[in-house]
Amino acid sequence: MIFAIRADAGVVQGTGHVMRCLSLAERLLQRGHRVGLFTNSSEIPWLESAIEKSGVEIFRVAADELDAAQFAELKPNWLIVDSYRILASEISSTNRVIPVLAIVDGNTRGIEATAYLDTNLFSEKLDWPDEIVPRLLAGSSYALVRDEVLATRREKPAEIVNNPPKILVFLGGSDPYGYSPLIARALAMVETDFQATLIAPATVQPLVLDALESSRGRVEVISPTPKLASYYRNVDVVISAAGTSAWDVCTLGIPALLLAVVDNQEFSVAQISEHRLTLTNNLAAADDTKAHELAEQVHQLLTNQNLREELSKNALSYFDGLGRDRVEAFLTGKTS
Repeated sequence: MIFAIRADAGVVQGTGHVMRCLSLAERLLQRGHRVGLFTNSSEIPWLESAIEKSGVEIFRVAADELDAAQFAELKPNWLIVDSYRILASEISSTNRVIPVLAIVDGNTRGIEATAYLDTNLFSEKLDWPDEIVPRLLAGSSYALVRDEVLATRREKPAEIVNNPPKILVFLGGSDPYGYSPLIARALAMVETDFQATLIAPATVQPLVLDALESSRGRVEVISPTPKLASYYRNVDVVISAAGTSAWDVCTLGIPALLLAVVDNQEFSVAQISEHRLTLTNNLAAADDTKAHELAEQVHQLLTNQNLREELSKNALSYFDGLGRDRVEAFLTGKTS
């Protein structure tokens, strides 16, 4: 079969839409399907490198625009659209020509699609319109986790394997809201011994280094990289924005602190907190006092083994890493 994917990325928009689509594309390609990615030029070097190496056919289009004519050359069986910015009317109109799988996060925006995908935890329990439910793939069983992440799974992720423990920090591919310095301030307040890798765009790295103050020796600051998954392999704690990568962390069962950095992440974070998959916090309108709160949460993850085991066990119970297989089976008619 032939699949077209429509998703954009940018410094302000972030990289999550494209990255989760590339994860699905990876599985579709492995199953012998043809995949074309229709996307803007993100001007994010590491993401462009990931796109180039993904194996998809690349078609450059204007950001946030959609028209069925874009896909005339490819002639896809399905169009997968992942965007908050493309007009719902444009997606609905295209669905009359090409069957659309609309990737949504709790809100269809009025999109009329052939099917809908919402990978967020317990999204299947939201109050979806009756006419959508039969065409909805929803919940953590559909989480899109790529192979290089799954390859870093270890048998007992709750165990601390490093001395001192290692922390990995990243707030998305571009940290569009600039919270990395706040996390750096929190790390500077943690008295427990650790070593950390903090991934942040070059534009905010000077602020990150200033915030670390005397803790600079404990924290390596690097730029975003397409090799993020390799950093999961031996890390003991993850601090991450609760976007696309949150499901990677939960699938691996690494004790973590997940942070809501935008409004549309608040539902997922609330569910994660309620079911004790990770520790959570909401950074919306955060001020400097938030750093003390975050530092205490990091301290707990480093020192409380019972907490680590509880969080890891719970996360693994909801995320099995097979979400892409279920989506591919639906799209190809292998399941009803």
